[in-house]
Amino acid sequence: MTRRGIIVLLMVATCCISMRATSFDTQRLERLAGYLNLQKLDTLPVGTTDTYHYRQHPLTIHKNQWDEIDHIGLKLFPESLRRLQPLPVYDFLERYLLARMATPDKTEDAQRMQWEKVNFNIGNTNTALTLDTTAVFSSEYVDLHVYRVSWTVEDKTVLQLSFNMDYQLLTGCDAVELEHRFIRHLSRYQAHPASSDVAGNIPADGTEYTRSDSYYMSPMVRNDIYYTRKASNMPWTLVEDASRATKTINNWMIAPESNNALPLVITIDKYGYEVDSLRTTYRVWQQLCMEEGCLPYYGLKSKQNGWYEGTVFMVNKKGGYVHLLSIDIPEGMIKESSTSLAKARMYAYIPLYNVSAQLLHNVEYESIK
Repeated sequence: MTRRGIIVLLMVATCCISMRATSFDTQRLERLAGYLNLQKLDTLPVGTTDTYHYRQHPLTIHKNQWDEIDHIGLKLFPESLRRLQPLPVYDFLERYLLARMATPDKTEDAQRMQWEKVNFNIGNTNTALTLDTTAVFSSEYVDLHVYRVSWTVEDKTVLQLSFNMDYQLLTGCDAVELEHRFIRHLSRYQAHPASSDVAGNIPADGTEYTRSDSYYMSPMVRNDIYYTRKASNMPWTLVEDASRATKTINNWMIAPESNNALPLVITIDKYGYEVDSLRTTYRVWQQLCMEEGCLPYYGLKSKQNGWYEGTVFMVNKKGGYVHLLSIDIPEGMIKESSTSLAKARMYAYIPLYNVSAQLLHNVEYESIK
């Protein structure tokens, strides 16, 4: 082999090693990085980097705690807005507007974007290049089906878009990749310890209290939390008592501060009649879902042969989907959870944007007494 040939092979190998060293949370992000020819992504620290540019507009790139690139987009939103008003649309809009301009026309991604239901009511993709983080951003959703967002500069709306509250659209993943992504995140997620503090305001009087917020789909599927104390001069605690099993289980399923690190085997039904199973704890699953922006609701269906059978609905009202978890808890777990194992079956990312309004709005709020 000639010296030149050896050099070429070494260059190719080095390039391949560099590319393999960069991991991405989604396939769409990996392809977008390729379209933009972004270099040295593997060297970026965990967190946000704003040193890259596209057509003189600053980009924002985020690397998560697992050293994966999980966001690439035009820098359009200040961090203060993201913290004060968390929404799943920030990353989507920054990525989507960039991808519309940077994706080559004849690629499959470009063809897919032509079919995606994103409507430009005012302005176009190039308008995004005139915006920065000082532009006034506003958003609203209509009937939990559609987002409408806009940017205003000097009291004039310069860019306005509307799009379905479709989580596949928001993440750039199809149903199969969303499921694989959730399983990957769940398998390595580290739950934080439950807080010992009782959240929120509780009446000064009485020894029993139910924080009643709302229900989902049925009055029997609720997100109530139950509190108790032995005397009016003692602190409130969550109900956790083998003699009050149904309220104890309800608190485990709903309250983030509950003692709910229950050993759990989850079978996940995936697209195409495939299944996957892994062992985790309920707290890990709950915290991951709530970190996505979900709110838990629980309904107890029955008690049969020493098992409490119920369903948890993790509803993401701003992402337009629900995770459904059918969970069976053995009676022995209430007495000594370390010797028992709960079983569950999950259906992930069930879309809500195309569900009837009657079903979506079957939620009533009650005053706390």
